[in-house]
Amino acid sequence: MKRTKHFEQRIRQRSISELEIDYARMHGENYANGRIVLSRKKAEKLMQEIEREYRKKKNCLEGICRKKGILVVEENNTLITAYPLLKINLHKKLYPGR
Repeated sequence: MKRTKHFEQRIRQRSISELEIDYARMHGENYANGRIVLSRKKAEKLMQEIEREYRKKKNCLEGICRKKGILVVEENNTLITAYPLLKINLHKKLYPGR
């Protein structure tokens, strides 16, 4: 998207980052005359959602680490089985018959 010299000067003067602009454009409310507003309340709600999602992903990855990894078998777009790599000889599982 094109940027005016005025825009570049103002975001520098007001210490508004490129990422803040992107978030406002993605999650803000559109008003007349091309105005977009991302309120503090909405920003706080987004932070809570991100923190929840982060915790879910972190818990998932911690579980995989406790299992020393996991192996998933898939064939022809069908999930067949899955198991932890705790005590498995990975080479035999990846290359059966060798």
